Amino acid sequence: MDDVMTQVFRDIRPVTSRSNPQVRRLDDLLRRKKAREESRLLALEGRRLVLDAWAAGLAPQTLYLTPEAWQKAFAELEPLRRAAGEVVWLEASLAARIGDTQAPQGVFALCPQPPTLIDTLTIRADGRYLLLHQVRDPGNLGSILRTAAALGADGAFLCDCAEVFSPKVLRASMGGLWRLPIALVNSLDPILDRLQQAGVATFAAALREGAKGPGALASVGGRAVLIGNEGDGLPEDLISACSHVVMLPMKSGSDSLGASMAAGILLWEMLKER
Repeated sequence: MDDVMTQVFRDIRPVTSRSNPQVRRLDDLLRRKKAREESRLLALEGRRLVLDAWAAGLAPQTLYLTPEAWQKAFAELEPLRRAAGEVVWLEASLAARIGDTQAPQGVFALCPQPPTLIDTLTIRADGRYLLLHQVRDPGNLGSILRTAAALGADGAFLCDCAEVFSPKVLRASMGGLWRLPIALVNSLDPILDRLQQAGVATFAAALREGAKGPGALASVGGRAVLIGNEGDGLPEDLISACSHVVMLPMKSGSDSLGASMAAGILLWEMLKER
């Protein structure tokens, strides 16, 4: 290990300028949605996220490292360095300026977008699904998808939500996007029709008189829960299109939970027996 580190360190000439073409490319992909859509690449920041992507089969097309980060986590990062198509060494101060985290780790990667993002999902009669409508906060979206993946949802349908592959969603999902089939759709109405035709019970999360408690999601058979915008909730037409309405009981004086917290509780109830 020491011999490898010594040899590599001898040849390192870290990039120091943000105007470097390879750095400009990383910068562009971290900050512009259009650049990510056109390139079909993910821009990942942080050692854990980059390593999780690699473990899921997303080998870095380009790996960006500071010598300090590589030395500190040599056992983890050296196999990744060898697997990467290209390695760009960054001066630590430059990496800190590029990064968007409070504690920059000096590890970035450009990877192909994963095949989990698909046009449609096969719906099974016994499946458990998540539907999201206009969840616009990247942190909320990433946290919800992370929970759905961790608890074993069969897939998620997203309509008019935050960009799935934005750096903030990726960080909040903590690798959940590599493990959860996701379909981006223009409307949830046909998805709700397909679910009901397959015998999957659909639950709209909304504050309604007579709404069922979260325990209703734990029944046997196919289930799907629909969660709406952080501030406005779900529109009436989507609530009416669901076969049930579900809500979380709360003490007097509280009118709602945050979207990611509410989603986590509902997903736990729906998926805890799996």
